[in-house]
Amino acid sequence: MKSLIKKLSRKKLNLFLIFCCIGFLIYANSFKVPFFADDNDNVVNNIYIKDWKYLPKLFSENLIAGAGLLSNYWRPLLLLTFSIDYHLFGLNKYWFHFVDISLHIINAYLIFIILQILLKRNGLSFLVALIFLIHPIQIEAVTCITGRADPLYLLFLLLSIYLYLKSITPNGEIRFYYFSLLSFIASLLSKEIAIILPVLLVILEISFNKRWTIKSVFLRTIAFFVLAAIYFLSRLTILNFKNILNFYDFNSVYVQSALVRILTFLKVLLIYFGLLSFPHDLYMERDLPPVTSFEWSSRTSVLILIVISYLIIRRFSKNKIYFFGFGLFFIALAPASGIFIPINAIIYEHWLYLPMVGFFLAILSLGEEILKDRFKRLTTFFLLSYLIFLAVTTVKTNFNWKDPITFYNHILKYNHTSIRVWNNLGMAYADANELDKAIDAYKEAIALDKESISAPPHHNLANAYLAKGMKEEAIKEYRKAIDIDERFIYSYNNLLALYLQAGRHAEAIPILEKKLKLSPNDNVTRDILNTLYKLPKK
Repeated sequence: MKSLIKKLSRKKLNLFLIFCCIGFLIYANSFKVPFFADDNDNVVNNIYIKDWKYLPKLFSENLIAGAGLLSNYWRPLLLLTFSIDYHLFGLNKYWFHFVDISLHIINAYLIFIILQILLKRNGLSFLVALIFLIHPIQIEAVTCITGRADPLYLLFLLLSIYLYLKSITPNGEIRFYYFSLLSFIASLLSKEIAIILPVLLVILEISFNKRWTIKSVFLRTIAFFVLAAIYFLSRLTILNFKNILNFYDFNSVYVQSALVRILTFLKVLLIYFGLLSFPHDLYMERDLPPVTSFEWSSRTSVLILIVISYLIIRRFSKNKIYFFGFGLFFIALAPASGIFIPINAIIYEHWLYLPMVGFFLAILSLGEEILKDRFKRLTTFFLLSYLIFLAVTTVKTNFNWKDPITFYNHILKYNHTSIRVWNNLGMAYADANELDKAIDAYKEAIALDKESISAPPHHNLANAYLAKGMKEEAIKEYRKAIDIDERFIYSYNNLLALYLQAGRHAEAIPILEKKLKLSPNDNVTRDILNTLYKLPKK
């Protein structure tokens, strides 16, 4: 098998074409996946991507401001790619999927190129890149249209690393260094996790540059650290749209206790190791309650970490691949660990998009070192079987994304307590004109929302009531949505339409005043309000 890989990797164009064939083949059934869930706020309902006059707003407002919503994400380059796609082909799902899959394939190829430069080992580089390409854990980042943030940021991050490597060679040109910095900026504009790059460069230098010194590494990476610091400070100040240091809108034991977040991450780590090694039962919106004691999962993770640490220290002088591989894994996973900043969830599969490269680099290196040249046939059989298993699992798992109803019902097989999933399932039923099923799903979401922090289920329940002609019930739910989230603009519009149609002007006025306060430049709302002020009071 090694000789075959060497032949394939000698001609890089041939290898790229092979990656293209494999990538498009295993993701072929994702082309029919429609826009749904986060796609609606990021793309379908986002007016900012549909008109170039809003271009400055892509860089000055939050990710979903164009849909009239508030988010603590700022990803202008991601929105720019959506805008380009929209202006080229409209809301053509096939094109959006083509771009996402293409980015993923290019990333796999760049991973091969970079590892080949660092390791000088074609076989290992090829296997890591191929597993990255076909592993089903990548589906959230590739099949989901708005998952593009992951392939996009990684594209520029990998380009930055590649250009950095070219700049530090004996005959390297300074222009490559500047282009590397520009690629880093582009990566930061695509997704927040790109901020890890300066630390990755330090790990890379220590692992593969035999002539590295503290001074030389400092001088070469200081510009990257400065850019990362500027980005971080900007996100804390002028680009802090919500609460960047706490993605939760409420306090909980997870938010308040760093120890709980560490214990929880240890459990998550064990789940991640399992999903990477033997992917099964893959789904979004995993329900993982915070861990408040040193339970068996945490103890197991600590034991694994001790073994990893021993392996790194024991082999550091002779083989730094373990140091680099596991270093890449944990550094790339750190922003999503929740330990430093409580983020929007505890566990997501797409958070492994880059970390998995480090994981498989280290694991395959360990296997290669243990086996050496023994059991060649058995090893080849095992690797081929494993690769086929990954590819088949990816194809099978993609079918769970074929339509929103299938997708959300699949999640509910494993997680019955997600407010968002029940709400989105209701929306899917409503789109299919199955209103009774939609109402049941929305009511389930509302029942799960014990602390009344989610406005969308009430808004969507109101829409379903309205579609069935139940106007009074709809009014009550629209008002509840506004009470929960006064910025939920959709409920204002629908509630006002009902009030104005019914001539209930006295009830419409305070709603109009609230809406105008939220959108001072909304001249239509101002004109309606002024008209109502002039009407004689009944």
